[in-house]
Amino acid sequence: MAIALQADDQFVITGTTFTTSDERKIFVARYLNEILSTKQFEESFVSIYPNPAREILNVQGNLKGEVKVEIFDMLGKKVMDVQTLSKVDVSSLAEHMW
Repeated sequence: MAIALQADDQFVITGTTFTTSDERKIFVARYLNEILSTKQFEESFVSIYPNPAREILNVQGNLKGEVKVEIFDMLGKKVMDVQTLSKVDVSSLAEHMW
């Protein structure tokens, strides 16, 4: 697991988990120090695959329109920032570094 403090004073946490079938899953979480104030929340489902990806990273779920995808390396440095409906071309990124 890695924790990085970004320039905007927010934290990014990354890590790897393993299932009982030796399937590896990578997680990335960004902590925002904000207070949410809304009476209604929408539940979202997002699936990102394959993991690892060499060329195309698929983004699927109950998303409405384009979504912003930010990809960070293991040190918390943003290496890609794109808007997409469903696919992100990651072929230009260094293998195993994000």
